[in-house]
Amino acid sequence: MDDITLDFDPRNAWFNTNVAFAQPQPQPMMGSFGPRRIPFVNYTQAPRPVPMVRPQAAAQPMVYLPPTYGPGAYPVPVPVQRRRLSELTVGDLLPLVALGLTALRSLPAAPTDARDTDTNLVNQTKFLAAIAQHFKADAQLNAVGTIAGKLIG
Repeated sequence: MDDITLDFDPRNAWFNTNVAFAQPQPQPMMGSFGPRRIPFVNYTQAPRPVPMVRPQAAAQPMVYLPPTYGPGAYPVPVPVQRRRLSELTVGDLLPLVALGLTALRSLPAAPTDARDTDTNLVNQTKFLAAIAQHFKADAQLNAVGTIAGKLIG
């Protein structure tokens, strides 16, 4: 354990429990005949609530307008009308086909436990390399499909 006590760090606020929870004392006030003490009033119960006054009817009717908002923190996408499958062009279909192919590709097989730490480490490293290669190929296939779709259609 460190010998550093953070209570005495000059960056911390000073806090004294004896002063913080002490009862407030009346302060002397200078008067015409020297210092005099202001009487300290200690409320043993809460003060009585003040009765509420009913508001008067307004001369003009109140008009509530909807709130106005500034520009959003991020752009809101504009809704696109749906099209039928027969209305899609080849340029629209190529990215969808590429996305479908990447979704159907199977992931590399996970390594099995060899009961040896060195072998497990090698197998885990090979598996992570295979996962990275798989995701890189997926991203490349999606990029080719998207670029081809933009060029064709």
